[in-house]
Amino acid sequence: MGEPLFTLCLIVLNLGVSAYAFQNRDFFARYLFQVHAINIQKQYERLLTSAFLHGNWMHLIFNMISLYSFGKFLEYFQGSMIFLVTYLASLAGGGLLSLFMHRNDPYYSAVGASGAVSGVIFATVFIDPDLVRIFGIIPGWLFAILFVLYSLYGMKTRSGNIGHDAHLGGAIVGMIFGVVINPEILQTHWWMILLMVLPMAFYFYLYLTPGKMVAFEIWFQKVKSGQTGGGGGARKTKMKVVYERGDSPAKMRQRELDELLDKVARKGLGSLSEQEKSRLYYLSDQINKRNGPGGRSASDSDQPGQA
Repeated sequence: MGEPLFTLCLIVLNLGVSAYAFQNRDFFARYLFQVHAINIQKQYERLLTSAFLHGNWMHLIFNMISLYSFGKFLEYFQGSMIFLVTYLASLAGGGLLSLFMHRNDPYYSAVGASGAVSGVIFATVFIDPDLVRIFGIIPGWLFAILFVLYSLYGMKTRSGNIGHDAHLGGAIVGMIFGVVINPEILQTHWWMILLMVLPMAFYFYLYLTPGKMVAFEIWFQKVKSGQTGGGGGARKTKMKVVYERGDSPAKMRQRELDELLDKVARKGLGSLSEQEKSRLYYLSDQINKRNGPGGRSASDSDQPGQA
């Protein structure tokens, strides 16, 4: 196997740009992924440049080890140009999905090459999902499924200072390239693709219909806690909402929703009457439509998310 020239060039570029940015915080701030700067100031180059910046040396080294481990195989088996196109397209896919998911959070910021690296990993896995092993142990097909599920979970819970949406966006592009490169996989591993596509489709359906997302979450908590909501459950008492003088209609709706959610937290879903349940779903849907789906994530801190 020859030297993976393009893989090594990208690693050197990442190392050089990130090392410089570690010493020059103005440079780092100017070129990181930042929603307001991209959407309002039209600094679209940040979608590309942020992928060559990293939060710290550990973040950088981990991404580069992953890039070298999988990039050299993808470049060897598919050629340097296909590898480079896969890398850049996955980089763009990760950035665009992250921009969409955080479009209503102008302060969200992120850095890292993980979107591009995720695409390279997925494209490599699709060469032969049974032969490729992650850490020498985990079959490629199992890793791909678990990666998608974990990314969706991370996007929903906003867990850690991690850009899960960038990871998933890159992985989706890598999966598409994998199918184009190896179309036979649609016959040999259709079940693997189905187990990745269905959870993504379900998640984005709920995400784009906030009322259903809330309903699903409440149903899931109900099942998890073993509540039936039947006659033997908690007593259904009428809830009284206290408003304040000068409350706007939006503020009144928010107060009512807060009271309903507090009641569910204290007494369980079974304590709500059918009218209160309907009101809960309606208010959640209206408020989410006003604020937009999504929300604060890594931007709640002063540190950009690491992708």
